Amino acid sequence: MALPPDKKQIGVTPRRNDWVQTERSAHEAWAKLAIESPRASALMHLLVAKMGAQNAVVISQKLLGKLMGCHERTVRRAAADLAEANWIQIVQVGAAGSV
Repeated sequence: MALPPDKKQIGVTPRRNDWVQTERSAHEAWAKLAIESPRASALMHLLVAKMGAQNAVVISQKLLGKLMGCHERTVRRAAADLAEANWIQIVQVGAAGSV
């Protein structure tokens, strides 16, 4: 788990998968997303924090709702907004409704 900037230990080298790198233009677009759709922006932050080395996350909408402190429907709407704006690609794994 990454620590907030004010809690990081000086001189401690982060592990290889403890950080992400993005282009400045992506940050500018993300700032616009945060204004237009705060839940979608929050979801994007969570997805980036959870993604693995392949830049992918396999997680249920139900669990995302728990992590975000919101209802699963809110996660679905936020994910749909992100997919529509080409921030993410949603791929269903397994049968619909399966755990």
